[in-house]
Amino acid sequence: MRNSEVEYGRKRIPIPNYSLLLTHYSLKTYSLLITHYPLLIKLLILIKVCYDYTMRNTTRKIETLPTGSFRVRVYRDEQYRSRTFKTLAEAEHFNQQINQIGVDAAIADLHAKKALNKRNKRKRQITLCDYMLVHANELANVNDEYRRFIRTVARSLGVAGDIQVCDIETDNIKSIISLFEKAGNSPKTVQNKYMAIASVIRKAHNLGLVQSNPCYGIRLPKVRQKQMQTLEPDEIKVFIEIMHPHYQPFTQTLFRTGLRFGEITALEVQDFNPNQHTLSINKAWSDSGKRIAPPKTERSNRTIPLPKDVCDILTNLCKGKKRGDLIFLTVNGMRIRNDAYRTAWLKALSILNGDRTNRPAHISPERFEELPIIDKHLRIHDARHTYASTLINGGVALATVSDFLGHSNYETTAKRYGHLQLAGRKAVISALGDAP
Repeated sequence: MRNSEVEYGRKRIPIPNYSLLLTHYSLKTYSLLITHYPLLIKLLILIKVCYDYTMRNTTRKIETLPTGSFRVRVYRDEQYRSRTFKTLAEAEHFNQQINQIGVDAAIADLHAKKALNKRNKRKRQITLCDYMLVHANELANVNDEYRRFIRTVARSLGVAGDIQVCDIETDNIKSIISLFEKAGNSPKTVQNKYMAIASVIRKAHNLGLVQSNPCYGIRLPKVRQKQMQTLEPDEIKVFIEIMHPHYQPFTQTLFRTGLRFGEITALEVQDFNPNQHTLSINKAWSDSGKRIAPPKTERSNRTIPLPKDVCDILTNLCKGKKRGDLIFLTVNGMRIRNDAYRTAWLKALSILNGDRTNRPAHISPERFEELPIIDKHLRIHDARHTYASTLINGGVALATVSDFLGHSNYETTAKRYGHLQLAGRKAVISALGDAP
């Protein structure tokens, strides 16, 4: 065994290394114990393991310090360590965590909460406008259009957007709603903007940035259901006649199939079956027309029958095209976008409502003066309502109409178009014996 040495004059005197000697004899004694008393050694090891486990996972006594805080002593890494808390509830919660998940996990959870509180403390200083902008960037599984909408709402808050997130109260939310109403927003737009703000506040509340959610109990302006506008068959013919010649086939197909705008503009040659006179709807433009995706709902994947006039239109448009080509295109050969078609739609609608200042080139002056005036303010989506009302008035069951429209459920169809079932009402009156 090596010894240490010290100099004494010219001589080097060896000094025994007592720590090494102690280790040597301890190991020798331990080996003798293992040889002669193996059961005793195993029992001592088991006692040590049980002691460590008990000390690490047993509720410790909570001590009250002179400063008013509370201390919990825990046994970790074979020694006692302490954790100090401001309130008794925090100390008791830490003790409960030790019993449930153990000392190491409880301490790790404590460190994570402290880091989160530190990060949230910095976020509490952020204004509502800035927090909404951050929220828009952090959103997942949403399209860019919704992100832009949240940013637009954030920048339209004015002075209310300068309020810090931690200071927002119910009165502030009411003031914001009043601001939207004074700006001339419709009740539906006010609701949409409120929902965007409420989602941000809900996230802040879940993170502990606000004590209570100020959006609870807010009364929003009621949205009045717009009266459904539809055209009669002869009115549809006049409207199509007024429409720009290039968009006449598209408009006729729109009224005769009831497709959504994103569905009809995504139709490809392979979706049309001229032999069976059917049309398969299995995709639609999504994300503001940036990409083609599956339709709105699962039931929107459907196959609908086509009348002869629409079959003739599609057959003519599909000539010379490949299976993956779009059926409907603009004058320049591009896909039809909502804004471009809406311009042509509004121009035809103004003539239908009596505007005779601008005569389309494809209509003669005599015919232009003979056009009937139909005072109806139609949206593009009203072509879908016209299709549904035509089917229902023709005696088609609501369940079948629901399938053709691709609604998510039957209740949606019944709610929107149930009042059109005149045949059912007449049958009830006839059964009661009061039929005229």
